[in-house]
Amino acid sequence: MSESPKYYVYVRTQGTNITKYLQWHTTASVCSGGTCSITPESLILANGTYEAYVYACGVGGCSTGGVYNNGWGGGNQGGSNATFTYNFLTPPGLVDGLTFNYTAGNAVVSWQSVPETTWYYVFIGTENAAYTAHLQWYSSNALGCVNPATTCTATIPLTLPAGNYYLSVQSAGPGGYSVGGLVGNGFQVLEPPLSVP
Repeated sequence: MSESPKYYVYVRTQGTNITKYLQWHTTASVCSGGTCSITPESLILANGTYEAYVYACGVGGCSTGGVYNNGWGGGNQGGSNATFTYNFLTPPGLVDGLTFNYTAGNAVVSWQSVPETTWYYVFIGTENAAYTAHLQWYSSNALGCVNPATTCTATIPLTLPAGNYYLSVQSAGPGGYSVGGLVGNGFQVLEPPLSVP
């Protein structure tokens, strides 16, 4: 078997073995120096215990051995520490300190990080979501704002026609989604809207 180096990453719930994530990643996309890591935007986990496994393939073939002798390493077998638990009791709070700038086809949005938050849902659009220009999850890790009292910033390539646009952000973590906000849907809204000429 001859192929470029890549890793197959698998995350499942412990006990029920429900698959939460299963995807190939090239070495170039997940490794820097001798360390490889991923922050998948699609992996949003609730409270619970999870196991992570990795299967590697390269020019010499695929990995062998592992905890089940099938080439997969990780989980809670054989001394591996690839098991983790989320046990937050309450949802994270609302975001604060929202800013929104738009120039040269880029929306630059910022807010203050919220404790116990692993993901932020970012909306850019017109009033009452009549037009949605952007709606996407961002991991706190990918934004570099895992720790409290840090600034989360996302630069979003976006073409906005002339008009007034709102920035709304919802925080989410293993304890659930933020609640309350301007219209009671868990999103904090920056007012007044940004006017794009």
